[in-house]
Amino acid sequence: MQQKSLLIAGLAIFILAASGLYWFTLEKDRLEAENTPLEIPANLIRLDNFDQVTEIFNRDSGFVRVIALLSPSWPASLRAFSALQDIAKQQPDVRIRFYIIWIPIYQTDDWQTVVAQSNQFQDARLTYFWDPNQISGITWQQALNFDQTAWDLYFIYGREKRWQFEPDLPEFWMRQLKGVVEAPLFDAAIFESRIKEML
Repeated sequence: MQQKSLLIAGLAIFILAASGLYWFTLEKDRLEAENTPLEIPANLIRLDNFDQVTEIFNRDSGFVRVIALLSPSWPASLRAFSALQDIAKQQPDVRIRFYIIWIPIYQTDDWQTVVAQSNQFQDARLTYFWDPNQISGITWQQALNFDQTAWDLYFIYGREKRWQFEPDLPEFWMRQLKGVVEAPLFDAAIFESRIKEML
């Protein structure tokens, strides 16, 4: 009986030690991540006002412009982001510009996540925006007459389109945002075919 008790006690000590080591490793990794300088991509712009998007959009007049409003952590947004990466790789045409606008929707949508996602894919035709105050989401909410912040949306604007004070309606758009019926669900193949049509 005493031997069994010693065995149980030894097992308990082992489990506690292993648990302590596990949590120590997690905390060590967390502290190292916090203290590691972020490699901020040169094409990542922090939005202070929507004029920054308008300026770049109008500068790129003459190009087909693809705009995506994404959460940097929501799985559905990230699947669409991956699909857009594939489109960019399959369509190397220099007459296309891609704008990815990261919008914080969930608590996990923070600056570190934005930097990490933006570093995953780079292309000379691509500009990233970090919109911490949902400026772009509110702007498109008003432009599209939504009753909620606009995000998880995918726009294609033609080569001649220019904006004045707010974004015009896109020539073609798709969505994953629930409660929106004005546009079809995002389908990468259809989206890519419409880009090609506008070139």
